[in-house]
Amino acid sequence: MGPGKGGTANALIGFDTPACTVDVRMRIGLSQALSLDWKCAHFGPVSLSCREKAFYFRFNREILTLCRSMPNSVQTRALLFLMEYLETGVCKDPDFFAQYHPPAWSILYWLTRKDIHHGNLSDHHVRTAVTAHTMAMLLHLLDDHMNDGELPASHLLLVIRSQAWVIMQSALKRLSSNIPSGTERVQAFLNEYYRSICSPERVPDVHRYCVLFRSQMATWTMVPCLLASMIRPKTDFADAVRKAYESFGIAWRLLDDIQDAEKDMEKGARTSVYLSLPEELKRCWDELGTSSGKTRARLERILFKHIAEGELIDGLKSRVCEELEMAASITDSKGMRGLSEEFTSLALPLGSESRR
Repeated sequence: MGPGKGGTANALIGFDTPACTVDVRMRIGLSQALSLDWKCAHFGPVSLSCREKAFYFRFNREILTLCRSMPNSVQTRALLFLMEYLETGVCKDPDFFAQYHPPAWSILYWLTRKDIHHGNLSDHHVRTAVTAHTMAMLLHLLDDHMNDGELPASHLLLVIRSQAWVIMQSALKRLSSNIPSGTERVQAFLNEYYRSICSPERVPDVHRYCVLFRSQMATWTMVPCLLASMIRPKTDFADAVRKAYESFGIAWRLLDDIQDAEKDMEKGARTSVYLSLPEELKRCWDELGTSSGKTRARLERILFKHIAEGELIDGLKSRVCEELEMAASITDSKGMRGLSEEFTSLALPLGSESRR
């Protein structure tokens, strides 16, 4: 950290002590207090009906089918890897998507109810949609963790990813064949996803960060949008479904940023927490990854104190609630009251926290 920047950051929060003097106990105390505050940020529970629970386990069965579709020599290893990676535990009926908040998958449940699609979807359409969406959810997670280094590349991981991609593409081809220009629409989603993921752009603020993430969600939004186009063609239904689902995705992303703030700070990741900082503290965040010893401890202390004592986290929580309220309003207006209530349930604890 440069000498000029250190002085600016210290002056910003009123430290009078020399830069070389580090109260380690205070830094640890701030970290622990702030960590507790971050952990308090969470979505509320969603109550699922028996039918919705039964629908959910169709996604789990798709993962088992994925493993069985691989060469015999890797089927068991692939299953054990996914059970460990998705934290299912070793059990008879592994729950691969326990870490996914219900609207991530339940949007398909609500779209495929007969009171919504009025006979425009067959059982074959629903099965195909579940297959494609299962692979899309898995691939999004694998790609993200492979790219940031959390998952080291291996032959086993590559065969899992490759097979999931093949299955997803095949299912999307079948599903999109029922829609005018369906193939072109699928390609547009994939192009949008890779353009946003591979973009070298550094977004300047939280608004642009959220706009970019809408595009990074494109593989998740493909199947809900294709189904919506089949259910109510020549209307704005598909656009509304996409907007609601993206708002949910943004809310989840911002909540993850809050919960992972300490870890992201260590890595120097430019998340919504980083983008909400004053310019002087953004420089502290940027330099943290290349600092060590007393300099690193001082930078952490400055950042912890600002975030713990400021309104940064509350501001992001408010944005999370706004996005979920938007999703709830849109889906309610389109006749999907059950999905709307799920979005509202997610926001409940965050809304009560922001009013404290």
